[in-house]
Amino acid sequence: MDGSGMAHPVRDIVVVGGSHAGLFAGIALRNAGFRVRIFERAPQVLQGTGGGIRVQPRLAAILQREAGIDLSQFATRTRYDRHLAPRSAGPGNRIVFEQAEEGAFASWSSLYRALVARFGRDDYVLGETCLDAIEASDGAVVRFAGGRSERADLVVYADGIGSAARARLNPSAVLQYAGYVVWRGLVRMDQLSGETRDLIRDARLFVIPGLSHVICYPVPGEDGEPGHRVNAMWYRNVPAGPALEDLMTDREGVHRPTSLKAGSVQQRHIDAFRRAVEAELPPAPAEIFAKAEPFVTTINDVEPFRMAFGRQLLIGDASAATRPHVSASTARALLAAVGLADALKRAGGMDEVRAELSAWEREHVAIAQEFTNRGRMIGRRLQVEGTFVPGDPELTQITMPVAG
Repeated sequence: MDGSGMAHPVRDIVVVGGSHAGLFAGIALRNAGFRVRIFERAPQVLQGTGGGIRVQPRLAAILQREAGIDLSQFATRTRYDRHLAPRSAGPGNRIVFEQAEEGAFASWSSLYRALVARFGRDDYVLGETCLDAIEASDGAVVRFAGGRSERADLVVYADGIGSAARARLNPSAVLQYAGYVVWRGLVRMDQLSGETRDLIRDARLFVIPGLSHVICYPVPGEDGEPGHRVNAMWYRNVPAGPALEDLMTDREGVHRPTSLKAGSVQQRHIDAFRRAVEAELPPAPAEIFAKAEPFVTTINDVEPFRMAFGRQLLIGDASAATRPHVSASTARALLAAVGLADALKRAGGMDEVRAELSAWEREHVAIAQEFTNRGRMIGRRLQVEGTFVPGDPELTQITMPVAG
């Protein structure tokens, strides 16, 4: 009921996409009093790569407040940003810059498990691929590939960077390849040599070999694993066209435009990557990559034009994609979910719902644009201009927007 005693025009909400953005949207909207069902296309609970998520204090506060999740219980912490010289500058792990910089990191899978536990499994439906939603004056009917249909007053799409909903609702917002990919790997800390463990256990390690950059930092281990793991990333320029298409074609011959998971990268590309590791990186990151099963993700932008389309909304990477240099993807999704829940709570009749959604869209498109521009600037300095200076606060300090 709204303040007049009339039924709120939005009661039932369907969320399409059951990863971080979808789960947190479900939690925030349910906290606001709405009935929420989440539909995930994967047939089983998602298995993440364990990659890292930088936890800003504000992000942690939102998770604690909205979801009762204390990230400090399963986050690793670092005290320094530590830069090593590339192999071309000489042998060994030579520290060329170091500064105190507090950091906290959760893993993709640890946060996912906590969000699933908080939302619960009763309204978390697996194995359902959304086709579209047909709007009517009193709601929308969401249609799924298996023949299922669900009625909703509002549909929230959180179906990721390759969002089918975005392609349908906002076709001008296309993936724009940034000109480089990231090779990633994860390895247990106890599998590394003592020197490498000493360099990484309390720090983010950076290496800048030419027009590329490497970042390594500790993340929580998977369930049942002893200790922490190390998340390693090497951003490498690959021109668009045949070279990129070849790299992003998996071992079965299927082209994967955004991501190749561990075990699917063609062996000849792995061999070439390992040769580059040995030739260009100092011993510590070289050891990490040598002991990890590599996987590859393309770096893309999606310009944040729109988020609201009648009774259908886009959030998270479905609405816009920002580069990982600004550590913004998770934070942006959380801010948008909280803002959406607050906007809907304020609304009375359907006209007020439309007005609130329009204001919500303007605010969060602006936030996404801010992060998009910042990510492009950092990527340009590192991968194109070679003008990155260690310790430059414009490039290293993340400022969260005020919304949420």
